[in-house]
Amino acid sequence: MKKILLAIATLVLAASCIEDSRNNFMVEDSLSLVYDEQVIPVSVYSGSYTVCVQKAGKGTKEATATLGVSAEALNAYNTENGTSYTAIAPSSYSFEGTTVQLKADDLTGGLKIEWNPETMYPALNGALSVIPVVITEASLDVNPKRNLVLINLLNSEISLPSSGSTVVAKENKDEDVEVQLKIALDFPLPEDLTVTLDVDNSLIAAYNAEKGIEGIAPYNGYVRFPDKVITIPAKSSDTFCTITLKNSALFDGSGKMKDFTSIVAPIKIIGVSRTGVAIAGSVFYLVVKSPFAGATVSRVWGKFSPAHPWAEDYGLPSGADRNLALDANWIYLPYAVGGDVAKITAISVSDPSNTMLVNCEGFQSNVITTACVRVVDKGDGTTMLTASGANTNSFAFYSWPNGVDKAPKLEELECTWRRSGDRYEFHGTWADGMLYTHSYQGTFSTRYEVKNGEFTKKERTLVDVPFNGFGGLYKHPDYDQMVFASSDTSAFMTPLATSHKAGDGQDIYDMAVESFPGASMTYGYRAFTYKEDKYIAFTTIDRDDTPDPTMLRARLVIVRDKGGFKASLDPDNMDVFYEAPLQGEDFESQACAAPTAIQGDCAVCVLKNKVLIAASFQSIGLSLFKME
Repeated sequence: MKKILLAIATLVLAASCIEDSRNNFMVEDSLSLVYDEQVIPVSVYSGSYTVCVQKAGKGTKEATATLGVSAEALNAYNTENGTSYTAIAPSSYSFEGTTVQLKADDLTGGLKIEWNPETMYPALNGALSVIPVVITEASLDVNPKRNLVLINLLNSEISLPSSGSTVVAKENKDEDVEVQLKIALDFPLPEDLTVTLDVDNSLIAAYNAEKGIEGIAPYNGYVRFPDKVITIPAKSSDTFCTITLKNSALFDGSGKMKDFTSIVAPIKIIGVSRTGVAIAGSVFYLVVKSPFAGATVSRVWGKFSPAHPWAEDYGLPSGADRNLALDANWIYLPYAVGGDVAKITAISVSDPSNTMLVNCEGFQSNVITTACVRVVDKGDGTTMLTASGANTNSFAFYSWPNGVDKAPKLEELECTWRRSGDRYEFHGTWADGMLYTHSYQGTFSTRYEVKNGEFTKKERTLVDVPFNGFGGLYKHPDYDQMVFASSDTSAFMTPLATSHKAGDGQDIYDMAVESFPGASMTYGYRAFTYKEDKYIAFTTIDRDDTPDPTMLRARLVIVRDKGGFKASLDPDNMDVFYEAPLQGEDFESQACAAPTAIQGDCAVCVLKNKVLIAASFQSIGLSLFKME
């Protein structure tokens, strides 16, 4: 069921956002219904909705409007729009009165419609049931173009991600595994909803047959649901619960791990606290592999944008999520839109509902004040957050050597071009590294060398590369190769053995490049090693095959590193180890309208026993993945 933002309208709210046009002498006195969209989705469990009437025109005299319903107006709407909405029986609801009274100084007035959710939800015709409200009588003329509003009452459905998750059991008997499970509600309720989960072993055989595996049922006591009640809070569309896998259940009495290849736990929703809330048939298949098998990747959690940009849930405006950074505990998102707001939001990797704000004291107000973030290896086994501002006259670079709760250190570096701080990449360590940034407007890229935690010079060293627009410069850690990837129609790569430090002593030099087919609209190339195997992760975007060119699908891609970018990223010989959609839980079910400028990113954090991978695309979605 498509997720729709529910309208929770009140008379006060409606009045606050309506332009007072009563003194517009070009408009005759009239009354009309107030709405943004003519079909207003409302949760059936809210029990009421207030319909508002607006007064417009040159006068400020009193007015009255009688509200009612009209099957004829609904039929005309269906015919004109090719829809098939059906009217809810008038006996199922009631108006709190019949007439709206507007005093001389009133701009709006409202009338509440009420119903009993317990008797209403069984009578709904799927998502097509409406109350067709019109003004039936009025003391002023009624605007015929705004005299029908359809109150679309919708039942709620609760579901689990259909993609499932794969984790690796721990070799240590006392080291448990925790899995974050997202529980989604398509239409929020006005009250808390408690959820009951269970494992259905009867589904294992069919799953094994479909996947070609020989998974076994979980050992007794292995899968543990939270002791406390699982609750989706009132007015919320989802919640996350922690499933604990008790590792001790995998060991026999002698302390030896039991012999298994994989365990399959089909998790279902078996009950909810609110009568009438539909339970989707989705099953979350939690697969646990033996620690003696190869590495696997699974999605830990995801935030998606089927109805509104996901970042708005974190107080970020649409389009602000152009890049990200990652360490062992947090995903960092800059407020990357134009203006003087200095803001970096950190989202917990273990609980995406837990956030904090980074201390941005002392940030300079610029074209984009907090434009880009990167986590840098300090060279001593610890990491440090860094950030940039997209400036007109200089490249503002910030670092937090003492932690993100302290004020950052500012370095003003000579600028390449306007807004050269939009994106940057840092390669190496803070003890011996190189910062690269590409000009948003122009073909120049700039590098700044760092030794022992200090820039060797703040003057620019320019590299002339043949692309412009939003771009990233990604150096392979083991080979002297770089990828110049852009959001435009082209991308380039340095060939084997081209030094990324060439041109010392010069202000401008040309970088030898060759075309990199198919790499436009790709971002965040991250080469990393885990358990002696080498990989490259990045994000990419695909336009949908449908006739609508604004529909996009984004992916995280992880390929096996065959010996540098050139050998590994050849589209004809690419060895894809893992890929996953970023616009939803599966590749085909959802697609999102493209923002004006679309960018993505990927960040990797290699830990002792796992690798965390954060991947996003602007206004489309953010997901955290785990390799074990």
